[in-house]
This record gives sequence, C-alpha cells and structure tokens, in this order.
Amino acid sequence: MRLRRDALTNIDYSEAKQRLLMALKNGSIDEYTPIRMKKGYRYLDAERITSLNPVIVRSLLEELADFGKLSRRIVHNLVACPTCGSTDLQLLLTCSECGSTRIKLGITYQCSNCQSYFLKEEIQEEERIKCPKCGVDRPRYDKTGSFYACLNCNSILVLPVWRALCRSCGLLFDQEEAGIVELYSYSLPESKMHESTYEAILNYFSNEFKKAGFSASREDTLKGLSGVLHRFSLIVKDNGDEKTKLVIDIASGTNEVDERYLLSFIIKVRDVRAENSLLVVTSNINSKAEKLAQKQGIHILKVKNKTLQKNKLKPILHDLLIRMTLKTET
Repeated sequence: MRLRRDALTNIDYSEAKQRLLMALKNGSIDEYTPIRMKKGYRYLDAERITSLNPVIVRSLLEELADFGKLSRRIVHNLVACPTCGSTDLQLLLTCSECGSTRIKLGITYQCSNCQSYFLKEEIQEEERIKCPKCGVDRPRYDKTGSFYACLNCNSILVLPVWRALCRSCGLLFDQEEAGIVELYSYSLPESKMHESTYEAILNYFSNEFKKAGFSASREDTLKGLSGVLHRFSLIVKDNGDEKTKLVIDIASGTNEVDERYLLSFIIKVRDVRAENSLLVVTSNINSKAEKLAQKQGIHILKVKNKTLQKNKLKPILHDLLIRMTLKTET
C-alpha cells in the first residue's frame, strides 16, 4: 500500500524536488530514511531540506522514485488499521474462544474426579471445600502448570491470540484483516551515485586549485602537439603563463583499467604537455597498469565507495599542489 499523492494537486514543487536530489548528489545526505516518531514514521532530513510537511515530503519522494530519479529500498512492512490506515497500534492478547481481551495468566489445577480445570484462586477459597464443577467433597487437585484463562467466557487453557487495537479509531482486528504499509528509504540510483561521486571529486579539486591561485575548467579540451583536440574532465592552468599544470580524467564504467587504457591516457597527457596528471578509477586497475602509472608519474585515485571520502582526496591534493607550486617557482 503506497501513500497517495493527493497533496501535490496543482502546486509546483519542482524546487523542492531539486533540493532533495541535490542533497544526495553533493553528499550531504546518503539516503532518506524513515525515522520512528511517537505517531508513525517521518523523513526528517527531507522535511528539513524542503521545509514541507510530512505528507507532501513522502509524496515527493515517491514521485521522484516513480520517475527513476530516486531508488527506493524497502526497510519496513508496517501493520496498519484496515479502517483508517493508522499505524499507531497497540498489541493485545485476546481469548481464542470469544475474542475478549479479559484474559489472564495463572496457575491451573485439574480435579481428579471430573477432570475440570480451575485457576488457583478458585479452589483456594475457604468455601471451596467441594469441587465447583462436580461437587465432590475435598477432591484432589493436580497442578497442570501456567495457562491463560478468559474471565469473560470462563474458558481455561485458552490459547491467546494477538490482535491489534487501533489507537486512532478504536478498531480491534487480527492479522488477516490488517492492512500493510510499505516503508522505503530513498537514495540515488546506482548510476546516479557514481555520477554524483564524479561530480563531487571534480568540484573538490576545482575549488581547491582555484583557492591556490590556479584556473580550473571542467569538461574542456586542449590542443596537443599533434594537432589533435583532447578532452579532459578537469584542466588546471597557471594564471600567469597559461601552462597546463594538471589534467584529470575519470575512467568510468565497470571494465577493468588495463595497460592499454592507461597508455592512451599517457599519450593524451604527453601530447598536451601537462606537467601533472590524475586518473580517477571507479572499477579495478590491474597490476601492470598500476606499475606503468607509477613509472610514468601518473597519479591514480581509486574510488569504489558510493559516498565520497574527502580525507582520501586531501593527500593527493597536497602532493599535487607541492609539485605544481615547485614547478611554477622554478
């Protein structure tokens, strides 16, 4: 049972949806997860980002998932009231015979004469010198153990049944009557996660190099000595003499980066006379390619996690800045 999106009507929530997506893309939120509250579940991070009420937020998340912008992952199946849909329920033990909630757990005894069962308190009273059922004087009672008894229909050895009481409308219902509410967490689809990781990496390096006094351009081309135009994910230049200080490429996809792939990257780097280079690898890189990169002074950044860890980027940034600054000074 999915949440209806009646709340959206004709109001344009495109800006709110963009905020929800951007928070995932820039890594400030890993996924929107339902949080248990006093009454029901809410997506607090999404509510904070959009400043919208819980019903509209859930509707927006569902709409984004329906259009493939988000991926939904089921985290809970909630029992809901079949009448009003509320998930604010209380579990109660009920009598399997009459359905009453007036049942209690007690020690039971059996009359050796008539085989009837009684609670301990029923045969301990002073006036119970006779069996309450068959009337025999001073019967022998055998202890049978602890069992449930119903105070409504006087049944003993009751097998209790769990039933749910709706706190909203007061309906008492069993499992067969219950409604089910599926609760999801929402995140970027796998492909979008990788794209957002690439975006975060390029943004991080671009901003840091600009802070250091260099110019940085995204998805740009450089003309090589051969006359061929080579495209790079990020190009960093010296503002003073326009020397190419660094080029960055991203080896996306699931195929392993081998020595042939790396060699083509090295040829591009040499042709544009870039002083430094960085290849971001999102799958695997074989040992031969890794050794070739080390020999040729190519920096390799392996990114396999869905979320970006900036502490992994800082050492590479630091090393590159030292190399770029030293060559600038010389």
